[in-house]
This record gives sequence, structure tokens and C-alpha cells, in this order.
Amino acid sequence: MNGLFQNPLVLVCLFASACYVLTFLTRRIVEAAKPDVRKQADENDENVTYTTSFARWWNTVILYALAPGYGVLLALCLRGTDYFPPNFQETAPAMLLGLVAGFLSGFLYKLLKKLISGRAGVEEESLEGSSDDPSVPGD
Repeated sequence: MNGLFQNPLVLVCLFASACYVLTFLTRRIVEAAKPDVRKQADENDENVTYTTSFARWWNTVILYALAPGYGVLLALCLRGTDYFPPNFQETAPAMLLGLVAGFLSGFLYKLLKKLISGRAGVEEESLEGSSDDPSVPGD
């Protein structure tokens, strides 16, 4: 493995990006298969936010646990390969790295979105209604 992929920071960012993509795809698939799991916000009635108890769990617990869960799963699958930092080859450090990368994935997405939109000259307000971030339930 040469060049760019020898940098541990690059590997962690790629790892976090993979966690984000997996979470995004899972959210899209589940919400397409079961549209009632989306948060149904009603400004006039606070009690009409979730149609089922699963929808409440999906938006308040499961979506937040997906990225770190995928991070741990990916870490355990990739820990023996060249695409994983050499200091984290054992099980416990690999799981810790996967957990941190999973939590980092939402932050990395928001940071890159802000940087790219700033470079492209797109106003942040036009992006506010976007539901691309799986770490923000109810978008």
C-alpha cells in the first residue's frame, strides 16, 4: 500500500465515510419500505410526531446507533487488511476505532457539506431542509 493510503487520518476519514454511506443507504431503504417510520411533525400538536412505537425507536435510538454499529462491524471485517491502520489490528482497538469513526461520520458529513457548499457558493439556508444526513432523524 503506497502513498495516500498510508496516512492514518485518510484511512479514518474513508472509514467514517463508509459508515455514513451505509447508514444513509439503510435509512433510505427502511424509509422507502416503511414510509410510516419517518417522523411526522405537526406544529399544532406535539403528540403527533411518531405514527408507531417503532417509528419512535427508529428516529430516537436506531438511527443514532447505526453509524457506530456499522463502524464496529467494518472494523472487525477490515482489521486484517492493508486498508486498516496497523496500530489497531487487535479486536478491542479495532472496535474502538470503528466506534469513533462511526460517531465521526455524521460530523464529517456536516463539515464536508459546509465546505463544499461554501466553495460552490450555495447558501446554507437552501440546504437546511435537506434530508441527506441520516444522523439527524426527522429531516
